[in-house]
Amino acid sequence: MKSQASKVKPVPARLIDASIANAYTLPAQFYFDPFYEAPEKEKIFARTWQIIGHIGRLPNPGSFFTAELAGEPLFWRASRC
Repeated sequence: MKSQASKVKPVPARLIDASIANAYTLPAQFYFDPFYEAPEKEKIFARTWQIIGHIGRLPNPGSFFTAELAGEPLFWRASRC
C-alpha cells in the first residue's frame, strides 16, 4: 500500500525562483513527520549512492568505522590500502 506522501507531485520548474533572496525551506513537518520518512528513504536514499565517510578514515588494512544511514547501521572495513 502506497502512502499519501508518494502522491505528492513535483513542482514545475517555471515556479522555482533561482534568486537566493527568495529562498525558503519546507515546513518543519516534512523534516520530522514519520509520514514522509518512508517515501523519502525509498525515493532518495535507496536509489542512489550515499557518502558515509572518507577513505582517510581507513588508513590500514583492517581499519574500520561504523555509521548509520536512514536508520540502517553500517560497518566499513578496509581490506587493502
